[in-house]
Amino acid sequence: MVKSLPWIPIARSYGTGYQAPSTALYTTDRATLSIGKSSGSVTLKAPRLLPDYFEFLLTMIPVSLEGQPVVQTDTYSREVYGEALAAYQYSGVKLMATDTIRYNGQFDRVANHPEIQLPVDGVVYELRFDGITQDIYLDIEKESPVWALGGVYQEGCPLRKIRQSFARFYVQNEAIHHRLTHLEDWWERGMRPPHGVVEGERLENATHEGPYLSLENALRQGEARVSICMGVDEVGEKIYETYHSIDASPHGSKQIMVTFERKQK
Repeated sequence: MVKSLPWIPIARSYGTGYQAPSTALYTTDRATLSIGKSSGSVTLKAPRLLPDYFEFLLTMIPVSLEGQPVVQTDTYSREVYGEALAAYQYSGVKLMATDTIRYNGQFDRVANHPEIQLPVDGVVYELRFDGITQDIYLDIEKESPVWALGGVYQEGCPLRKIRQSFARFYVQNEAIHHRLTHLEDWWERGMRPPHGVVEGERLENATHEGPYLSLENALRQGEARVSICMGVDEVGEKIYETYHSIDASPHGSKQIMVTFERKQK
């Protein structure tokens, strides 16, 4: 018998055109839930329905950049990630699986199912940032470039605020200062970093091929994905259905409830 947690109301704002799932859209397929990059699986034993939507409670784990780089001239020097920029020293934010999902209006716990196998690393999705890992020499005779500074993360901050940040360093009044910008500042100028922030070229320390996204943007655009095993075909190969993230809402200061939608074929 499946145990259910008490229902907890969760406030969220869905994207334009979203409609709450109808039970008429549910199938009666038995399913195995495969999370993230793992080869392990989560078996949904009850209510033995494969919903078009379900929610997954995930924990946000920030990943810090390594090292303590400095920016310097022939005369002056300062730490890049000193007190003023300490909140920007992140290379990513991982979304880790918990034991809680909700589907068909009810909660279910992975811990209630001994046959469930979670991913080895537990990572469902990771939003990655570019940051400064080596010392910077600032040539005061030239225009200072823009650097991808790292991601900004603080517990309890809105998901749209978890995004790539940028900095330009310069010398003024016998000290090295910085001018901080965020992803939306460049969007307002019609630019999509890492392209276009320095005379139409890429950032010097950028590793991203495509545009940076905030955590909110990434989840609403389906960057987080979950596969459900529908069974096997006639030659024994597993058949999967793919769910894409469509929205997320805070659940305390460190967790978010992510809504996944079944991708219709």
